Amino acid sequence: MINLPAPNKITLHWTAGRYISNLIDQADYHGLICQKQNTGTKFTYIKLANYHETRQHCWHENTGNIGIAICGMYNAVEYNFGNYPIMPEQLEILYQVVSEICQLKNIPVEKVFTHAERAVVMGYGVESGDAQVRWDLAILKPLSAGERLSNILVTKTANTLRKKIAEKKGFLWHSR
Repeated sequence: MINLPAPNKITLHWTAGRYISNLIDQADYHGLICQKQNTGTKFTYIKLANYHETRQHCWHENTGNIGIAICGMYNAVEYNFGNYPIMPEQLEILYQVVSEICQLKNIPVEKVFTHAERAVVMGYGVESGDAQVRWDLAILKPLSAGERLSNILVTKTANTLRKKIAEKKGFLWHSR
């Protein structure tokens, strides 16, 4: 039996794809919040892998790191989220699922990060100028004219997400 490391953090992503997952999404993340096949806008959570398994979702930070992604944001830019924006229903599922994972795996909500946050720390964040910049969940709605992505916005959004996750208690998505 392989002794896998216990997960100690969770990183939140979007797939930069459409609402229905593809094979790359299914290989990279532990779980996806995606559209049910042929149901219009109904979303669900799909667990793809054991949370102890290492998946390739966050550059150099995958061991012990659970990757959960919202399917969407295809061709999104910070001023226009396009035809596949993050939907409120997806965020509600995210809050519920991540809260439960935190409870089940004894991960404090302070150890839940957005990929945009981790990218800032790793040197490819929104103010880095890096060609591989990651801004997953840096903002939850398109910016207005004159606004720009910043590390301050990244932190503010991540704190909002953590607060919403912490408010969810007792909901057992996995038992549905």
